[in-house]
Formats: sequence, structure tokens, C-alpha cells
Amino acid sequence: MKMIKKVIIGMFAAAAMLANNSANAQTATTAVKMETIRMEQGPEYVGGESAMNSFIAENLKYPAVARESKVQGNVKINVLIDTDGKIIRTEVARGIGGGCDEEALRIVGLMKFKNGALRGVPTKMMLGIPVVFRL
Repeated sequence: MKMIKKVIIGMFAAAAMLANNSANAQTATTAVKMETIRMEQGPEYVGGESAMNSFIAENLKYPAVARESKVQGNVKINVLIDTDGKIIRTEVARGIGGGCDEEALRIVGLMKFKNGALRGVPTKMMLGIPVVFRL
């Protein structure tokens, strides 16, 4: 009887070890997958973030409809930047209406970027840019 208990306990211990090793293997695989998509250098506005904020402040034209309706908030624009740093596509990820979304698209479309790189190779990358509208 004692021998049977030891065998059963041994089987449970072996099953637990296999399950634990399987979970660790899955975690390691996930970590490797995440590592392969990590970028070295993301796309960047020519001149840096402070220059981008200055550009937006100098060129932003508050839409009349938004001003009259007192529309305020942040518009987030997603931008796809190609390997040369040129904007391929823009889209409103989060808008506030009143013409602000269109103005944010216009402003972002005028910007110049340095391309992003993955393992030293220029790569197309998506970038989210917030444009703030405050009265």
C-alpha cells in the first residue's frame, strides 16, 4: 500500500513539473516574440519633440465652428511613416469634432520626420501624435 501511495505521489509530482516546464516554455516563447518586434529607433519629428510642439502652436488654426461651440480637447492622429521619413497615411484615432479633427490632420500632414529603424534597417512605423485644442 505504501508503495502505491509513493507511485501516485510521484506521478502527481511529475505532472506538476511538466506543467510548470510547459508554462515556462510558453513564457519564454512569448518573451522571444516580443523581443523580435521591439524597435531600436522610432520615427521622430525633425528637431525633436519641443520643435514639434512649437510647429503645432505656430501653425494651428482653431476652427471657427469649434471656437463658437467652445470645443476643446485632444485629437490623436495616427501616422504611418515610410522608410524615408515621409508620411504615407494619416487617420484620426480619437477626435473631438467641430473641425478640429480636420485641422489636426492638416497640421500633421505638414510635418517632416526622421524614419524609424528596426535592427538598423529603416522600417515603416506607426506613430501617434496628440494635437491639443484649448481656448
